[in-house]
Amino acid sequence: MKCHALTVKLFLSLVATTGCCLFADEPTFSLKNKSTETIHLDIKQNNTSITGLKSIAKDSDFEFSLDTSKPTLLEIHVCPNIGQCFLNDHDTFFATINAGKTMYLKFDGKMLVPQKGSAKGGKTTKGHSTKNNVTKNDFSVTKGMTKSGNADIRRAFQKNKPQ
Repeated sequence: MKCHALTVKLFLSLVATTGCCLFADEPTFSLKNKSTETIHLDIKQNNTSITGLKSIAKDSDFEFSLDTSKPTLLEIHVCPNIGQCFLNDHDTFFATINAGKTMYLKFDGKMLVPQKGSAKGGKTTKGHSTKNNVTKNDFSVTKGMTKSGNADIRRAFQKNKPQ
């Protein structure tokens, strides 16, 4: 009996320390960075940043479990590093996404488009179902220029600044 209790304690300790769960839900948001450089993403709902400014290296992706019952605003800053975002004017893409769908997207530096998933089974490369994914009709994107020293960028970065 002691061995069984010890096994359960070890399993629970492993789950608690790794932050994972055996039956974890799929993320409701995923952005693949297919551009030629690092980008920086801030996800907002109700005019509040919920992720802080996240760096996404080229050819990588960022996943997040997001409340899809609310409309979402994505700010994608195209600059090689956070410091450059503060110091230099840079392109910024603003995507307003309707509520009610998962958001599996990819960004190539010029366009934000839904991930299509495989022809067989409708799965992303990570194995997430695209069954309830956004379509081009579920969001709009505008491109703008963000001025250096922007206070919103600083606040987004400070929210999740490495300690």
